[in-house]
Amino acid sequence: MWSILSLAFAAIVACSILARVTAWHRLRHIKGPALAGWSRLWLLRYQLSGRLSQGLDIASSGRDLVRIAPNMVICNDPVELRRVLSVSSGFRRSPWYSCIRMDPRKENILCVSNNKAHQQLRSCLKPGYALGPDQKEPLVDEQILKLVQLVEREYVSTKQKSRTMDLVRVMNYLAHDVISSVGFGRPFGYLDANDDLYGVIHEVRSITPPLTSGALFPSIFLAAIKSPFTKPLLPKPDDKQGLGVVLGIIKGQVEKRYGPEKIENKDVLQSFVDSGLPQDAVESECLFKLVAGSSTTAVGLCAAIFHVSSNPGVYRKLQGEIDAATETVSRPVISDQQAKDLPYLQAVIKEALRVWPPAAGLQPHRSDKDEIICGVKVLAQTDVAWAPFTLMNNKAVFGEDAAVFNPDRWIDAEPERLREMELAQGLVFGMGSRWECLGKRLAYMELTKTLFELFRRYDLAMLNPGPLTLLGMTDRPWGAGRYAEIDGNSAPENAVQVYWNSANHDAVFPDNVYTGVLTIGPNLNATLTGSGPTGFPVPEDTPFGCTDFRAYSIDFRNEYTPYANGPAHALGVSRANAGFYSCGFYSYQDTVYVGKLGNAYFYDTVVAGQTDFLYGFGTLYVEKSTLALRGCGGGITAWKGTNTTFPNKYGVYISDSRVVAANSSIASEIEDKCSLGRPWNEGHRSVFMNTYFDPSILPAGYTPWSGQPNGRIGPNTTMAVYNVYGPGYDAAAEEASNVTKVFSRREVKPFRGPINVFMTPTGKQPNIGWIDPFVLPFGKVREQ
Repeated sequence: MWSILSLAFAAIVACSILARVTAWHRLRHIKGPALAGWSRLWLLRYQLSGRLSQGLDIASSGRDLVRIAPNMVICNDPVELRRVLSVSSGFRRSPWYSCIRMDPRKENILCVSNNKAHQQLRSCLKPGYALGPDQKEPLVDEQILKLVQLVEREYVSTKQKSRTMDLVRVMNYLAHDVISSVGFGRPFGYLDANDDLYGVIHEVRSITPPLTSGALFPSIFLAAIKSPFTKPLLPKPDDKQGLGVVLGIIKGQVEKRYGPEKIENKDVLQSFVDSGLPQDAVESECLFKLVAGSSTTAVGLCAAIFHVSSNPGVYRKLQGEIDAATETVSRPVISDQQAKDLPYLQAVIKEALRVWPPAAGLQPHRSDKDEIICGVKVLAQTDVAWAPFTLMNNKAVFGEDAAVFNPDRWIDAEPERLREMELAQGLVFGMGSRWECLGKRLAYMELTKTLFELFRRYDLAMLNPGPLTLLGMTDRPWGAGRYAEIDGNSAPENAVQVYWNSANHDAVFPDNVYTGVLTIGPNLNATLTGSGPTGFPVPEDTPFGCTDFRAYSIDFRNEYTPYANGPAHALGVSRANAGFYSCGFYSYQDTVYVGKLGNAYFYDTVVAGQTDFLYGFGTLYVEKSTLALRGCGGGITAWKGTNTTFPNKYGVYISDSRVVAANSSIASEIEDKCSLGRPWNEGHRSVFMNTYFDPSILPAGYTPWSGQPNGRIGPNTTMAVYNVYGPGYDAAAEEASNVTKVFSRREVKPFRGPINVFMTPTGKQPNIGWIDPFVLPFGKVREQ
């Protein structure tokens, strides 16, 4: 009996292995992440983390065709992708689409994969979406005026009071009310209530990641949502909260259009009914239109407002065009045709949809026969998907500044280049008579009218203008080279240099922050260093600043030379996330300060200093970089414990780097003299890992803070090294000093890598979405 079961088990394992090998083998000639040929799990991880676009960008590495799963490739060539999506191509939707349904029990226009059935359904729905502007435009105008009333009532700031508006929330209110008004003849009332009625918008946002993640495994996902065990968990028309409430409203509205006492209105719903669709199909299409149409339009509005508001040059040009048109356009809301005649407004919308495509899913299609795509043979039944953010940043199409929000590209382009860009950018709405979004015209109408009226009436400013990126000579100077290729041994100066000359000597300034070349934080108070081992007591209600600041290939130099004259910051980071890549920070005393709730990451970067030149009480991770010793005073690191209310990983961590004399002339003067650090208070935490020490390092490693009780060393002090090497490392002397801790592999594990140390302002981990994924180990692409 057991031998039979063993044989059966072995047979199952063998068949599983054979299936995996067969799946890997059929697309082995297409490059991609090594794991992609065997499993979709790497893709699932990026999807669940909300970083799918970054994962696809990493996988692409400049290639037009990339394998991202055993049976899926992405095409980054817009010309080839348009051919795949053309009516004559023979491609159809893959099973991925069957999972993107708002009501798990019913299909909608997006779920139908059979081309003939899809075309029949599309022909039934198209007249409703094609209702003329005379019918739709007054309804859109009515909701835009309600938006204006809401802004006037709740969000206009005065000299006495500053008011802020959650842009994402309010734009979703507008989009939902426009869709429901056009679709059913009356809005749901989000703008009137200034509230997420019944929590519908929140629920839609919460179910989107499970839907798109489950779509990677369509057979399993569909079986799960159709199972009788999951039925009690699904939204129902009689629910009092969430998506079920919308189901109930739609069901009630649709029922009124059928039966002997039916009513008829001139709206999209009536057009669906008149097309001959059965009642349950109309209900499903209305739900899909409401959820999908509103969410994508809201994304487009947010992208446009954000990028314009955080780009002064663009703002001035757009405002100038709007001001010039104000006297001649219709009131109280500009007409759709008048808005179409404003070239810079149209350019802003095109650019916003390009840099932030509203519908960013994989959207794979497949063919029943072998195809040649980008010059490569793709076997039948292979899913061909797209990476919208990667494609929309194609430099060959959009220019070398493709990563920059630049509406002028649509104004200045030659006709041939403009046509090429428009065809590529048009993919955000699908294309052609088969796949183009039916709600495209309504979306553009809402975008143009809303943007014109908001910028005509108000001065808009982002509260936290991030993410923010500063580029020196190039983005990612290590190019498409991988994480392992940086060794920290080269430290050339950058062509772009930012200079300052200031030190806080004799208390000439009220705080060290005034000396900084670059300071990142939400406001001045949040960036103050204070004095003594406790520092400045930042109020707990201080907002968090920029959540994604990046700088590439720029040197920041505080040229104040006499180090004894006091602190001279090159950088300060407090209550913000900031990453620096191939940058340089030069000063003498207190070069880099990371304050409360500050997260700073250095990669392939030079930090030069003499006294306590890495100090603070936030979190700093230095990787594959160079610490250049301009002299020895105090220590390299001087950290202190935070006063946050949650356990955290604050500290300074130096990994896979070098600590060396800044030049040969200083090397002989500082040999055996430079301390790895000293504790600012007993909560000091610093760890040097896998790092080279030249002869400058003090044999004892760390030192106490002289003249202070116990040298500020206590039970919570961590001054450690792990696997360091080089002529400056003296294991016996460090052990004898009884100050430097030599970590074991187990002890260093909690501090290995950014994923283990960076935390959100509330103490959650991981917090690495702001770090350039090219430098993270799990972002590395090992080709097959």
